[in-house]
Amino acid sequence: MQKDNIRHHIHLHFLVFIAGFTAILGKLITNSPVSIVWHRMFIALIVIFLFVAITRKKLKTSYQNIFKYAILGFVISLHWITFFMSIDYSNVTIALSMMSTTAFFTSFIEPFFFSRKIIAHELLLSILVIIAIFLILNSELNYSVGIILGIFSAFFASIFSVLNGLLIKNEKAYKISFYEFLFGVVFISIFLIITGRLDDLFIE
Repeated sequence: MQKDNIRHHIHLHFLVFIAGFTAILGKLITNSPVSIVWHRMFIALIVIFLFVAITRKKLKTSYQNIFKYAILGFVISLHWITFFMSIDYSNVTIALSMMSTTAFFTSFIEPFFFSRKIIAHELLLSILVIIAIFLILNSELNYSVGIILGIFSAFFASIFSVLNGLLIKNEKAYKISFYEFLFGVVFISIFLIITGRLDDLFIE
């Protein structure tokens, strides 16, 4: 039990480090947020495909599931695009701080999808987190666009995590991720084609 707790703590800290480092890279990379997300999802898609090919796992699923994955692929695309846009319009600190509001949105969204009552202490703690964030960032209101984009990013992240939590009960994680990234790449590609911005995909 103790070993499991240590392993989970290490896992958590590693994920926090990755999230923070992702934001730093997003600030340093000069490509547009849409381009960054497209490449991020495309690389992940290729890695998962290679994993599936090497391990000879199956990707077959129902059309109903594919429709659900397509929606989540769209949502996760919006999450990452607004996250990197938040960094562009503000800075890494603000973008990451706004991600803390994910708990606030989840306290409302999760009960709706899981058919349970809103837990009072979850909602209270979430509100306290938001108050603390805005007290800290009170002097940074000149970055209002970045703050709003960060809040939208947290909202999309909350929707994605809740819906993904429902799907993972019946499907393998690699299969869900494969289709989500696939549709994310497709949606972003269609957007770039329609707006005539395919050149954004070229790495500067």
